[in-house]
Amino acid sequence: IIDLRNQLSYLDKSEVNAFIKQQQDKRLEQIWESVKGFCDRNLVFEYLEPESRTGKEYLVYSILSNFMEKTNVDGYIRYVEFDYTKYHSRFQWGFEKNTPEDYKDLFALPEFNRLVYLLCNIFYVKEIEREKLIDFTPIETVTKLLENNRRPESVDNYLLDVTLLGKIYTEFNGELWTDIPIRNFLNMFTTSIHFEEKFKVLQKERFHYLLKKIWLNGEHRHYFNTEKEWIEAFLKHYNLSVSGYWNQTVKNGKQVKHRTFISTVNKILPLTEFS
Repeated sequence: IIDLRNQLSYLDKSEVNAFIKQQQDKRLEQIWESVKGFCDRNLVFEYLEPESRTGKEYLVYSILSNFMEKTNVDGYIRYVEFDYTKYHSRFQWGFEKNTPEDYKDLFALPEFNRLVYLLCNIFYVKEIEREKLIDFTPIETVTKLLENNRRPESVDNYLLDVTLLGKIYTEFNGELWTDIPIRNFLNMFTTSIHFEEKFKVLQKERFHYLLKKIWLNGEHRHYFNTEKEWIEAFLKHYNLSVSGYWNQTVKNGKQVKHRTFISTVNKILPLTEFS
């Protein structure tokens, strides 16, 4: 937009609207190709309507949701475990890096480049519509623009390494619990203890054992004063027995199916010391 305003400042006022329309048409063609099989096309073009009531945050959330629903487990895990801390919050990256090549690690994520270019084109088309009404004045610096848009973010951590949670999901989804999307499963095991409405346990004794192993192998147990503080809040969400958790029965079971299950869990979560 800053570059566009520079270009517009050199045009005669009678040429501005035609130039803007030319730029919009070019980007709209790119948007049309990008949304195919990627996200809800109708929502995108509804947002681009001049009088649209669709908010920017809702649009981004919806596109990300559509995109992640179509991403396989491995791809989803790569997004979740990626180290974003090298970049400023809310993707306000330092402008010493000016090209996509400077972000090779991000663009190596599945379909990330498609996602970024789609969002850039959408917001470009939306923003330049407003330029028709602007009386051009000296441009603000990039630093000033970034400062105005910077907001604090809350941090929510996973109780267990996300790669291990991904392995657990792949191994037991649809067996120990009803089939749910990977993102819903991961959200259950954060330090804020999210409730997942679609989650239903199918094998309670084994699930109790799995929860115990998650706690023993967890990386963020220091967020809770005690194991009881975490597990009782978690179990309450899903109407599961607290006594069933504390009195583990699967680990003492002699059935072949129990031993096989324990062996599978232990390969993913090796720490086995029970309190």
